[in-house]
Amino acid sequence: MGLYEKYLEMSKEAEQNVEANELEQARVQVILEKTAQAEELIKESGITEYNNEDIADVVTALINRDIEEEEATEKIAQLYEMGQIMARGFDDEMKAITKEK
Repeated sequence: MGLYEKYLEMSKEAEQNVEANELEQARVQVILEKTAQAEELIKESGITEYNNEDIADVVTALINRDIEEEEATEKIAQLYEMGQIMARGFDDEMKAITKEK
């Protein structure tokens, strides 16, 4: 392996490390935000005795809810797009039938 190829490989590895660090930082930020939200929800519910495991359970539930909402939103977008395709096909078919008459 030549010097230039080694440089390209090292550059690619460095870029992947930066992307991995950014992804990890984003994950940590989400967990911190969800932890604060979970603690607030627990306090609002009137529970005075709770531990880190309780908070972790609420955080997990909040994250799972967000994932389900995102999946539902994506599904709705896919269905909408499919509906648009079907509508265009129907419209084209109706135009073709009208032209034949």
